[in-house]
Amino acid sequence: MSTGARFQFVRIDPSDPVRMSSWIHHISRLTGIPADPAATPTHAVHLWHLVAGNHRVLARSASAFATVDEGWADVEAALEARDRLVARMARLESSRGYGWVLYDGSRAMMTSARWYTMERDRRESLRSTREALDVLAAAPRGGEELVADGGARA
Repeated sequence: MSTGARFQFVRIDPSDPVRMSSWIHHISRLTGIPADPAATPTHAVHLWHLVAGNHRVLARSASAFATVDEGWADVEAALEARDRLVARMARLESSRGYGWVLYDGSRAMMTSARWYTMERDRRESLRSTREALDVLAAAPRGGEELVADGGARA
């Protein structure tokens, strides 16, 4: 993995229901929990992505947040929990898609960024994610190791 892994935030407005429903559907299929259409937020939400140094998205938050600060708290929790995160592999029978979810106990913390067409690509995605988490957890806090919206997190 190249250096420069970081966290970025994405804001989804309620005026973009396609993007929101796409994320909800992705989480639902990975976790096996049916999506509740009534649970679609009516306000903007923030999602975090773990991004590699080459700008490839490695993982996504498994939850949406009302504020970026709430998202940062989840990022910190994921970094703290990284040694106890358990991977659950998911597979779509209909399309041969392979994905994964990292759980802390019963709570889904993060998911694969996309569905992979090959098992080895899923394994590599999970390995790269775990490696990036270890690198970011070892970085001193207060520096530029966690980046949101192009700016450093102090």
